[in-house]
Amino acid sequence: MDFVELKNRKQQVSCVGIELFDTHIYFIELQFDAVSEQLVPSKHGRVGITFDVVENGSVINKTKALESVKKIHTQVQTQQVVIGSLGSEVLDEQWQELFAVAGFSSVSTIPLHQALVNYAGRRQVNIAYFKSPTDLLIVGPNVRVQQFTYPLDVNGILDLQDMTAAPENNELVLSGHFKESPHDTLTAFGDYSVPARLENVWRKCFALENHIPIITRDESFDYMGAIALAHSGSLYTVHTIATNTNKSDAGQPKPQHSEPTLEKKTLQEHLGPVAEDIADITGEVPESPMVQSYLPKPGKFFLPKNKKIQKKVLPKPVVQKKESKTGKQVIQKKKTAIDNTTVVGSEVTKKSKPMLLLRDVDEMIYSLFKKK
Repeated sequence: MDFVELKNRKQQVSCVGIELFDTHIYFIELQFDAVSEQLVPSKHGRVGITFDVVENGSVINKTKALESVKKIHTQVQTQQVVIGSLGSEVLDEQWQELFAVAGFSSVSTIPLHQALVNYAGRRQVNIAYFKSPTDLLIVGPNVRVQQFTYPLDVNGILDLQDMTAAPENNELVLSGHFKESPHDTLTAFGDYSVPARLENVWRKCFALENHIPIITRDESFDYMGAIALAHSGSLYTVHTIATNTNKSDAGQPKPQHSEPTLEKKTLQEHLGPVAEDIADITGEVPESPMVQSYLPKPGKFFLPKNKKIQKKVLPKPVVQKKESKTGKQVIQKKKTAIDNTTVVGSEVTKKSKPMLLLRDVDEMIYSLFKKK
């Protein structure tokens, strides 16, 4: 299943985004605030799955898998759930059934790359999402999808350099489950000569001057997939599974959560003005350690276009050498205070001036008298 049909909701709703793995589940609950018209995160987490319960997305032990899903259900209030598709209708239906049995009233699946495109909106950027530390997913503005193995090989580097060569689409936006730290990952792309920057995962949910994030910037990248899925489920309707399993463990009906009503609006009107990039935020920003972790920092983390700085190497001074007549000794002359100083090899010697001996003077005088 590559894509699903999405239709605008008549009213925006709260939603829980789910990103599935064989060993764990990432979830985040986005609640819609009708007053500010923003999606505010309330609950989030990483729930583990017992070993050998899930293999390649397929549920082997439904009882154990259901225990993990129920842990999510006990933490959130929202009954609307969107799961990242596993690429197979059979696998998707398995997980939809588990979440329905756990007590969620509305369960649907959306391909992760489609949710990322929805979250990118009208920005002409290439989304670089790490599905795992070694699996890189690239989604372009025209919804073309490419997969790379990370670290990148020579062909992968050349492909990304070509992809970011266009002036209207000349950078990658990084997020996901990084192999290294976010700072080191950004530096690595700079070493590849591929322009990139880190995504502000809350850009379509709220502005930092209006709400304090519940997690730090470095932690937020792991929840990008779940956030994008919850965002799509909040704005659009997809195929859902209705269930009558809506009772708590005590057998009492579980209370339904009323959702705020809202007129049908465009995507931009739903969310209001949001910062395109974290570095462009203006206005009053709360002096909270959590908020400060999202602000620009000096150093390689925010290098323009992430181009690697190359140190200029000064050329070595050229030493002029002069070969002697015999070709055996190399004489190098230096300017010194003494004119008659030369360097032979590594020894410094002075040229001796001619000296007049006493006998030479006597012979000169004798020769003069003799001529007379």
